[in-house]
Amino acid sequence: MLEKKKTDWRLRHTNFGQLYQNLQRKNARDRAKVFRVNVGQRAFRANFKGLNSTDAGGPYRDLLDKIVAEIQSPVLPLFVPCPNQRSATGDNRNAFVPRPVPQTNSALILSGFELVGQLCGLAMRSGNMLPFNFPSIVWKQLVNDTVTVDDVTAIDALSFQIVREIEDALKRKKFSSDAFNSVMSD
Repeated sequence: MLEKKKTDWRLRHTNFGQLYQNLQRKNARDRAKVFRVNVGQRAFRANFKGLNSTDAGGPYRDLLDKIVAEIQSPVLPLFVPCPNQRSATGDNRNAFVPRPVPQTNSALILSGFELVGQLCGLAMRSGNMLPFNFPSIVWKQLVNDTVTVDDVTAIDALSFQIVREIEDALKRKKFSSDAFNSVMSD
């Protein structure tokens, strides 16, 4: 999919999508059990078609890395590069933020985000750390920590530069609040 520069909107044609589809075939109780592992355990067996590999951990680890790479690419409709990455400015130029959920396929996309959360939990329980490149604003939301202006600035420096310039102009009375509101409401 990545080579074809297409997005797997139905979560079927990627490694992530295949894992998602296989989990959907299980009942809810069995699906939850898949991710309840101890340190060093694998949640499932990885079997790459056309490769006669024995999954002693290598294919499993490779699959997890490929899934994370897909999650952080245009091939899945879940995450997008943060604004600083797109503008090549500021911090977190390698970070990804959740893509807004579209009106169509919203239940499917939300369950895709749920699988990302399950993979994060799996990484913590099993000790198989995954190379997610999420900025502090994403992690803070996940652990119910307070998001600060610095967290937002760390993903979108250009927007905050504009906000600061507007604030400075208002403080210096070069631009009245009424004029600003009039322009911005149009």
